[in-house]
Amino acid sequence: LAVTYTLQRLDDALKQSRLKTEETIVKSEAMFRAMFDNINDGMIYSDENGIISFRSPAYRRIDGYSNVDWGKLKHIEQIHPEDQELMQRSWQAVLENPAEPARLEYRLRHKNGTWVWVETVLQNLTNDMDIRSIVLTTRDITERKDFEQKQAEMQAKLEKLIDVLPVGISVLDEKR
Repeated sequence: LAVTYTLQRLDDALKQSRLKTEETIVKSEAMFRAMFDNINDGMIYSDENGIISFRSPAYRRIDGYSNVDWGKLKHIEQIHPEDQELMQRSWQAVLENPAEPARLEYRLRHKNGTWVWVETVLQNLTNDMDIRSIVLTTRDITERKDFEQKQAEMQAKLEKLIDVLPVGISVLDEKR
């Protein structure tokens, strides 16, 4: 009778432990999903041939396409023609050297027809038994690129102005 009671207590303890473990896993997955769904960076998992197996919800915020729409598109065709070679070289580089991620900036066609500047990090995790993909992490950098372009235009205007001024200009460093 004592052995039966002890076995029953062990069985109950195992059930409780299993329930707590399952509850912890469910909470952890929910937290991960909330983070993953709300982060601004989009993620794509792809095989070596560019076949996409996963596209995160954030990508819709970047390019305007739902996953259903995206399934009808070829990724390389969404990249600006002037940037396609850069993507192909970067893709080849991560295939040849899996330990080295590649970072590149290029234009991606938005569903509304405009070009969005993005920064993507390609990382070859095909040898990772849990992932087995090339992972592309992408963020929209359009605002930064627009600012950089406006800054360059202002710099060029300032230089032209300085070139045509009839007097000399001297810039002093106040720290000296």
